[in-house]
Amino acid sequence: MDEDIRKEIRKIALQNAFEHEGKTQDKIVLAKILGTKPEFRTRVKEISEDIKLVVLAV
Repeated sequence: MDEDIRKEIRKIALQNAFEHEGKTQDKIVLAKILGTKPEFRTRVKEISEDIKLVVLAV
């Protein structure tokens, strides 16, 4: 996975956790990623796995 994508995933996951009392969901992060970075739509399966790992860490 590209480092740029990982940074974007982590940024969105942390923002979402901050807004929701420390809790975030992978589906919400995925929706925000695809909404802001439509070029990632072709790599949804790959990105989904990374999102799950990041959300667990957050």
